[in-house]
Amino acid sequence: MNFEEYERKWQSEYEALAATAEAILTAAISAEGSRYQLQQVKARSKQPDSLRRKMDQRGIKDTASIEKKIKDLAGCRIIFYTNNDVTRFINSGIVHQNFEVLEVKVHQPRWDAEDETDPYTAIHYWVVLSPTRLTLPEYARFTNMQCEIQVRTALHHTWAEMAHSTIYKPPELANFGSKAFNDIKVRMKKVAKKYLVPADYEYQKIAVDFQRLLDGKTLFDDDALEVFVEASDNNARCEAIKKFAEYVLPFYDDLPTIYPKVVERLLIAAYRSRATHPLAIETPHGVLPAKTSSDVVISIVEILRHYRDLDVSSTFNAMCKLYEHVVDEDEANKLIELGKELAKHNLNVWRHYGPVVQSILLDCAEVLSEDQQRAMQPLLTPMMVEILGTEIKARTQSSSKVTFHQAPVVATDELRAIRTKAIDLLKRQFVLAQTDEERRTVLQAFETGMRPPYRGVYSDELQRMVMEDIRTFIDFQHEIAHSVSLELLRTSEVCVHRYYWIYVDLPEEMCNDQALVNARGYK
Repeated sequence: MNFEEYERKWQSEYEALAATAEAILTAAISAEGSRYQLQQVKARSKQPDSLRRKMDQRGIKDTASIEKKIKDLAGCRIIFYTNNDVTRFINSGIVHQNFEVLEVKVHQPRWDAEDETDPYTAIHYWVVLSPTRLTLPEYARFTNMQCEIQVRTALHHTWAEMAHSTIYKPPELANFGSKAFNDIKVRMKKVAKKYLVPADYEYQKIAVDFQRLLDGKTLFDDDALEVFVEASDNNARCEAIKKFAEYVLPFYDDLPTIYPKVVERLLIAAYRSRATHPLAIETPHGVLPAKTSSDVVISIVEILRHYRDLDVSSTFNAMCKLYEHVVDEDEANKLIELGKELAKHNLNVWRHYGPVVQSILLDCAEVLSEDQQRAMQPLLTPMMVEILGTEIKARTQSSSKVTFHQAPVVATDELRAIRTKAIDLLKRQFVLAQTDEERRTVLQAFETGMRPPYRGVYSDELQRMVMEDIRTFIDFQHEIAHSVSLELLRTSEVCVHRYYWIYVDLPEEMCNDQALVNARGYK
């Protein structure tokens, strides 16, 4: 087929092929229901003037086999609103199920290259109708005729259409305006890089978040709080908690008010999970291990970790109740890590409220009975280490970087009271301890909590506070010396000697501060 034959006869045939491909694709996508956010499916045949220009550019204007040289004589564009729809369509196999695919090409942006078409993003298929379809009389006329199928988002389609009518088909300038035209090409690329790709990404996020909101509303209307409580087995309970955490919990309009009730229902779900017999998960590919009560508890702990500061008392009490019934080491470790996260000095909280979280936690811990404090020793002792910590940490992140922040705590009267309470609780933990290993853990917690900040400049007031607490610690070691084992006494002696050599000779600048000299506790 040469150009004249295409113009006279075959363009209409390729137009019909494109329309047929459009009808097939539209029907196949519609059969998927609301799975896709489709903007349109658009068909076209190549116009003679566009074809002639392309043949001239390729140096094939006299060819007698255009159909072998030009692969987009018939074309069909599928335009979706988001990248997720594009990905979902590609993975669906619709093109491969309805056509015989000859070639596939993926266009991805390359911002380091010179070609102004590089920002173009799309998937191209070159196809012919399937042999089965070609046996039907209405399709037999399309034998050996190719069609190009392009899949892209609406934003990239807009950019491509603009590029096609400007920079892709440059005008004949003949020594006029070449610099201005090159500037236009550069601007087109900049527009894609600065606005198009970020906008496509943001639209994608909006679509995902909107769908999460709709899914969450459906679960909310079905009384999501009761679904994981009343679940018939722990497989269903884990799945219900996961969906609740992802689709419902983030969207409560007054989450701080509802949080205690959420915690209450989660605890009931945890108790019921322990009385639920494991049920293996049967799939078409085999049997998977059953979800256990530990899996349920760990899912609950993750929710408590994420929302821990909404109601510190509720989080702490829930953590203690869960720890009372731990069944394995994984559960225990997750709860201990939650306790440490809860007790840490967080920069975002400190900026607005100071050490209020630590104060609330100590108030909660003080009301525990001796039996509870003894049982909670593996949980409480690491929390006291965090409360006695002298550094505040935080992490912020954006799409391009993650920043870690670190600063010393501010020495205030409130912090003084908090440290005193934490030290008193550690003393009580030592007295309640029943083995040397437990006592050693408490002493190590004392020692860790007496460390000044590792980095940064901190105040003399904070240094004095730490030194006063070291004196308290040493006095406590003296008090218990007669009642501990020889091995533990040796450990204490090493610790006391270390502090002595650290502070026996203060740096000159510290010697000029009488309060620091007095905090040392000896002349």
